[in-house]
Amino acid sequence: MQPHGTVAFADLPALADVNAGWMYNISDEFTTTDDFKEGAGNVIPAGANIYKTSDEKWDVLAGTPVTGVKGAKEASYRRGNVNLTPANIGAVATGGDTANNIVSFTSSDVADGLTSAWTTVSKLSSGEKHSSIFAKVSQMFKNVRYLYKMLGTTDISKIGNGTCTGAISSLNSSLANHLPLSGGTMTGTIIGQHKLPGSTASDSNGMVLGVQTTGNTGIFNGNGDGNGADVANLIIKSWYGVGFVDGCSGQGMTVGIDCRSGNITCNSITIRNVGSVTDLLNSKLSTSASCNKNWNWSGKNETPAWIWGGSDGTNMYVYNPTYILVQGIRNRVTNRAMTITDDNHVRTYESNGVGMNGAISLGSGNYRFSQLYVTSSSISTSDKNYKDDIKSLTDKHLQFFMKLQPVSFLFKDGTSGRTHIGFIAQDVEQAMSECGLTDLDFAGFCKDQKIDSKLVDGEEVNEPILDENGNPEYIYSLRYEEFIALNTYVIQELWKRVDAVEKENIETKNQIKSMQQDIAELKKSKV
Repeated sequence: MQPHGTVAFADLPALADVNAGWMYNISDEFTTTDDFKEGAGNVIPAGANIYKTSDEKWDVLAGTPVTGVKGAKEASYRRGNVNLTPANIGAVATGGDTANNIVSFTSSDVADGLTSAWTTVSKLSSGEKHSSIFAKVSQMFKNVRYLYKMLGTTDISKIGNGTCTGAISSLNSSLANHLPLSGGTMTGTIIGQHKLPGSTASDSNGMVLGVQTTGNTGIFNGNGDGNGADVANLIIKSWYGVGFVDGCSGQGMTVGIDCRSGNITCNSITIRNVGSVTDLLNSKLSTSASCNKNWNWSGKNETPAWIWGGSDGTNMYVYNPTYILVQGIRNRVTNRAMTITDDNHVRTYESNGVGMNGAISLGSGNYRFSQLYVTSSSISTSDKNYKDDIKSLTDKHLQFFMKLQPVSFLFKDGTSGRTHIGFIAQDVEQAMSECGLTDLDFAGFCKDQKIDSKLVDGEEVNEPILDENGNPEYIYSLRYEEFIALNTYVIQELWKRVDAVEKENIETKNQIKSMQQDIAELKKSKV
């Protein structure tokens, strides 16, 4: 070593300007650089000796005095026998209380009712930082709040076995008792377009509508293309008679048809607008105006058949002990008919006596019924043999469900003043568009072009209604029953996620228990 005196670190010559073995005493504290053999970043106290090595580096001479030590959380150095505590260096004591420790992390949790979607949470792993663990726990809390929001607060403890699965199973079983999806028999009125429960093989014509009462009763397809006592397009069968009751004044049955004798009994008969007919059946039939059609009247066996029309022009009463035949109007439906079968079903059929399936609609997009009253739910065709291109629902349908906007509303032409709840068809169309679904992908959405019906030369002519720009106007509608499967799919997906969360919660609890055991062991070792 060749001493070259004492210098401040800032005045130390460059390595290239000194020879190997030259040594300098540094008068002030300094921090090593990359030119030092030990590397950069080490604090060296004042009075240290450094020299140039043969490999062109500075090196601190062994035996350089240490002026003191300090922890990372201390402001000054201490000398002598120094005891560094966890607080001095910013560590947590293994045998101490961590209740007041603060952990900084990014929280995903939100207040109740504000979460709008499910968050995927990666699993907890050994060796994770507290900030990472707490961030995942906050995501789990957010998901629990989401489930709380979606499931609601309705008490289901008394439905089924009190669980979500049990409640859904119980409700599905209850619905199955009222709406058989694959055949069976329902109590009350049976309505359909095909041979339904209650029809018998002996009903060659097939019942269209029937009520389950005694005997071969119902409206049936006719037994031929005719209009007489032996052949008719539409036949009403009754075990004995057909009765008509005044539902307004409560005076009971005012018209009766004896189907065995062919007699019709009633209080009085008044038929108007039949031309020259002025007195019929002992002045029981009065007329006014004229009629250019043939009027044929004949009794059968005992009491003759008769028709009674109310004075307000809206009531019609018919008595016929045997059958009633209704002919089509203006040749539009003369080749089709409707009947009540022996097993009390209403059914449509062609003139050749063959029943029609799915060929007749009640109303249309422009001409709708105002209300439908039934004693049980309608039955929709769900036979796999009548379906094609069967597919499972996808994430598009889940996204579509999340975009639906349930609302309450009043009908503009409503008379009851009652508030309804449901969807707005235009909102549903927008949600479908945003999810890439068309009206061919989801038949629950319907849009019919508005038409204006006029009589031209005695025939009905339909013309499209256009807006001020010449574009067609539409009537929007929804098939609400198609939302049932959508709701079921979303509930099932939600249940899968609930199940996954429960499993993750169990795993988290196990991990927390393991961590608690590790902490307990550390406490024991500290003691």
